[in-house]
Amino acid sequence: MNDEQYIFIYGTLKSTESNNKILTFNGGEFQHPCTTVDEYFRGDTAWYPYLLEMDPTGFAVNEVDYQEGELWKVGFKDMAALDRYEGYTEGLKDNLFYRKKIQVEIENLVVECWCYFLNPKELYN
Repeated sequence: MNDEQYIFIYGTLKSTESNNKILTFNGGEFQHPCTTVDEYFRGDTAWYPYLLEMDPTGFAVNEVDYQEGELWKVGFKDMAALDRYEGYTEGLKDNLFYRKKIQVEIENLVVECWCYFLNPKELYN
């Protein structure tokens, strides 16, 4: 993995939220507000917000939409800290979240970045 990566932030890690220190501790840099190029399902548990690649029922619902968030540039240490925070370990199938590359748009410019999605199995545990 390259030392600098881009990541889409949409929940409690955003610049105005309580857990943002996880991004800034190792030098993560806010880049710009952004919107996802594709539509995703957004939900909330009692503890955290999440994105799914599709509606968990398998049907389209009103909650599937383009998601607004923030684009951040982070280094290797930030990604490792984010992976721990999101309950993600590369190669494991039973992670709380998984990490996948998506595209976001910033003022007509498309940028590829990482995004954390909730493992759908977690909704039924």
